[in-house]
Amino acid sequence: MFARFVADPVQALPLVERCRRREEYARIILQPGADRGTAL
Repeated sequence: MFARFVADPVQALPLVERCRRREEYARIILQPGADRGTAL
C-alpha cells in the first residue's frame, strides 16, 4: 500500500480522511494516549 501511495499520493486521500476522523485506530501500532490531539 505504501509504494502505491508514494507513486500516486492522491490515492492516499481516502485513508487520510479516515485517519482525520479517527476511524483507523485499529491500524495504529501504538495506540494514542489520553492527550491525543493536544499541543505538547
